[in-house]
Amino acid sequence: VSTQSTGVSPSRHHAMALRNLTTKVTTLKNGVRVVSAQKPEVPVASVGLFVGQAGPRGEQVSTTGSAQYLRRLGFKGTQNLDKDTKNLLFESNGAEFQVDVAREYLLYNVDVPHASLEAVAKPLGESLHPKFEEYLIEDEHSIVELESAPFEHDLGEKVNQVAFRHQGLGNPLYLPPSQYHKVEVDLVKYHWAKYFRNKNLAVVGVGVDHGTLENLATSEFSALDWDPEQTPKSKYVGGESLYVFDAAPTVAIGFEAPSLGSADRAAALVAQSLLGGASFSSSQAYFEGRAQAKPIRTGKLATALQGKASTGVSYSAYSDSGLFYVHASYENSSDGSSVVSGIIGELKAAAQGKFGVEDLAKAKTGAKLSVLQALETRSGLVRFLGEQSLFASSQTPEQFVKAVSDVTVEDVKRVLQGFLKSNPTFVGLGDVARGLPTFAEVKEHLSK
Repeated sequence: VSTQSTGVSPSRHHAMALRNLTTKVTTLKNGVRVVSAQKPEVPVASVGLFVGQAGPRGEQVSTTGSAQYLRRLGFKGTQNLDKDTKNLLFESNGAEFQVDVAREYLLYNVDVPHASLEAVAKPLGESLHPKFEEYLIEDEHSIVELESAPFEHDLGEKVNQVAFRHQGLGNPLYLPPSQYHKVEVDLVKYHWAKYFRNKNLAVVGVGVDHGTLENLATSEFSALDWDPEQTPKSKYVGGESLYVFDAAPTVAIGFEAPSLGSADRAAALVAQSLLGGASFSSSQAYFEGRAQAKPIRTGKLATALQGKASTGVSYSAYSDSGLFYVHASYENSSDGSSVVSGIIGELKAAAQGKFGVEDLAKAKTGAKLSVLQALETRSGLVRFLGEQSLFASSQTPEQFVKAVSDVTVEDVKRVLQGFLKSNPTFVGLGDVARGLPTFAEVKEHLSK
């Protein structure tokens, strides 16, 4: 919709669409949460089955990679349906089926015309019950390696691993090279049995009547055991790690950030927009369709380091913690210290409130627009509602957008000041053997 032809700003247009959204949340007697969102004149229904705790966060050292293989098994046959029959049921009813893995959950999602929803409910529900055979795991070894290999030096992976010390939220989202062709079927089945439980399941529907969704959840999506094992609270640690290889240097400075249910989540999102430009797709990184760290051309960091480095800011919120980090890529390794000093200088200036009313208004507008654009898509709305249901509160999309609108200068200062008081995460990738300050120097600079 063009503002020239309608007089309606993009953010207002998206907000108007959001006000026409009706959401409802219930919990069945068996523990399954059911969340529906009705949007007028939506021709396609979307249903997502979220299995909480089943992502890499819940893996042990011995079960590393299980979540990735469960994702791959989601496209195979099940305990009651062979692969061809399952695929035919999806294809003949015009359905698109996808399985994603995030750090804290797996998501089985289908988009289908309304008239065919009940016809594809059975194969969707059956996908929660994969067939566990050694040959099926062996068939996926090469594919999982091919999908994971490009992310061996992924910045987000490295920052998470250092921040949470390779445990819980620090477990690898992508299969590390040390595990290629080593994942065993019994260990994948163990991970499945541990977390695929009704109390970990949220059934989210967009464009689906709530009563219909409850009936399908009862008849097709609830044949799991009752009580799950709980993953331990993930502890943010912070620290330093340099990964030296032949590539242009990249540096990141990160901090523990507000969780999904935190009242400060909106303020952290505005701080991200202020420093590095707005970027909201999901609170968690996805293996499929994952938003990679890209150079951001707006925000105070880009202005401060213009001509020296490409910068960006990433923020991921999890069930009991979060991670906020600033990153910069530059050409000359000798510029490392000045780039780090520039990043810290802008962080400290923002934490002291050295930005104008117009800067805050622009940051809030950018943050709201990025949220609204994501929520206007079926997939974005399904993911938002699923994460809220599993890990946070029953905050509606409209309530979250209002929370962003209500962020003040003091809110942004408080959040950033909290970052600067915590133990930082300092990560360097590429040609970073020389030119970077020490971790002790980074901490000292942050604390001054």
